[in-house]
Amino acid sequence: MSTVETKHVFRLEDYLGPGIKKITDLQDKLDGKLKAFGPSATSGYGRATAAAEKFRLKNMEAINQVSNQIPQIGNVLGLLTNPYALATVATLALGAAYVKSLGMAKDWEKGMAKINLTAQETGPELNKLSDKVLNVAIRNKVPLAEVPEAFEKIISAGLDTKLAFESLEPTLKAAKAGFTDVATTADAGVSLMKSGNLQDITDSYDLLFATMVEGKAQFKDIATYLPKLAPVALNYGLALDEVAGSYAYFTAQGQTAEKAANLLENVFKVLGDPEKAEAFKNIGVSFFDSAGKMRPLLDISKELETSLQGLTDQAKSEKLATLGLDSQASAGFAGLAQNITGLEKALNATEAAAGNLDKAVINTKESGDGWAITMNILQAGMIKFGQTGLPIFEAIGNKVAELLHWTIDLWNENIILRDIFSVIGTIAGIAFDVVFSSVSRVWNIVKGLVDALGWVADKVGLSGDGFTKIYETVRPYLVWMSEMFLKIYNIAYKLFTLDLKGAVQDVMNFELPDINVIKNEQNKEINGTDPSPTSNTPSPTKTLPPTPKQTPVSQVAGDGSGQGAGGTSGNNIQINFNDALVKNYFASAAGLNIAEFERTMKEIVARILRDAQAAV
Repeated sequence: MSTVETKHVFRLEDYLGPGIKKITDLQDKLDGKLKAFGPSATSGYGRATAAAEKFRLKNMEAINQVSNQIPQIGNVLGLLTNPYALATVATLALGAAYVKSLGMAKDWEKGMAKINLTAQETGPELNKLSDKVLNVAIRNKVPLAEVPEAFEKIISAGLDTKLAFESLEPTLKAAKAGFTDVATTADAGVSLMKSGNLQDITDSYDLLFATMVEGKAQFKDIATYLPKLAPVALNYGLALDEVAGSYAYFTAQGQTAEKAANLLENVFKVLGDPEKAEAFKNIGVSFFDSAGKMRPLLDISKELETSLQGLTDQAKSEKLATLGLDSQASAGFAGLAQNITGLEKALNATEAAAGNLDKAVINTKESGDGWAITMNILQAGMIKFGQTGLPIFEAIGNKVAELLHWTIDLWNENIILRDIFSVIGTIAGIAFDVVFSSVSRVWNIVKGLVDALGWVADKVGLSGDGFTKIYETVRPYLVWMSEMFLKIYNIAYKLFTLDLKGAVQDVMNFELPDINVIKNEQNKEINGTDPSPTSNTPSPTKTLPPTPKQTPVSQVAGDGSGQGAGGTSGNNIQINFNDALVKNYFASAAGLNIAEFERTMKEIVARILRDAQAAV
């Protein structure tokens, strides 16, 4: 068997040529239209053209190599040096950018409106605040769209506008450094600041990050649980850094963020219970100093550790059981006394928490931070660009509102207008009634006729052709009613569509359909002849025999004598074939052989005889 090798060579021109040609043709048309503006239109693009030409010359070799494969590419590269094409692209891009900027400006304005629900600034002051917030946003890595939400969280916590604004940038930094959403971060920072009577929200974030560094919990978990623990502990006289340090300690000991919070919550409740304080005093642990002030948590834990020192685990459990603690509180105090060194380290770290936010920001720098800030700068520029269109947008909205109010007032105050619409509504209602009632009546009439015909046919035993003849008798009257109601429907439709002139003309020219014309048309369809009184078609003649007897097809003579081939007497029936009948039957017999034609003609004659005898 021979082997045939086929080699196919494909060129880029075969694939890209047609598409590029469409682009260049479109560019040529655009070029011709733009040139109508004259040479002055090109003056603003001199430097752009020169730069594009310089690029083309510098890369001529590469361009030529591509052009060898795709000749049309040269025309496409010409777009780079065409000032009209550059102008068109620039205009389209500017329009799309403006629409996008308008939407961004509207979203920013909506965010600032939510802020002003609490800030309650006047229009000019709110605009100044908006600009200040934008300036803060472009210096940080948090997405620009989240900044208004962060500010709204801060100011809605009860801070005045000045303090809320001062708290915004530290919140954005903390959210980014803690890889947490700005809403959670803002809630935690404001809560700790207010519960701990801190003057700066930065102190809150320093404490949160110090807790994260000393413990083993995520910033989001600490931001969630620490603000819930702080109010309880502070109410019993503990310091905020003690709450943070003890939480860091428990998470460092292997407790989950939620479990550590649960243990400390039960410990703090015991510290605030006078009966429990007396029970602890009986084993040598004092919650309060001589002045009745809560002692530091580290001192209380050291005394408890001393009280339990040297005891077996069972003895420690029995001794703690005498204090009347539940299982969670007992586990909490036992945990505090378990590792005094670790507890002291964590408490010292949170006490010296200042600067942890800045350290976290430095330690969490990423390679894409520059791009994040760049995007914020670009988006802020687009917002400012879009803000130029907001007054126009508002003016258009005001004008539309004025038009709607004017229309409503006109309706309320102008009785003529209301009457006109009332008349229109009345006419429309009448038209609907006419149309639907007419359709309903026609349907009922047709249904009644069909039912009646079915009943008659069933009673007289008619079927097949007999029922068809009855329907052919009734059909002209059905057509007559259909045409009549169609005329009525057309009048009603013109009334409904307020074509009053057309409706009046139809009423003036209204005539009932001619039943005789309809009958003649139907007979033409059935017989293929014109059954008018002037027709020269002879009527069939019949000679009735004394005794009716159907003649078999095989006994019918071609001369109409009625005498069969075998001499059997039959009915003497004379049949006259008109031209239309002969033409139709012979046309249907075209293409038949002699035997098939003979059989067909016998069937035709038999059918004619049956119809004629049925009519006797």
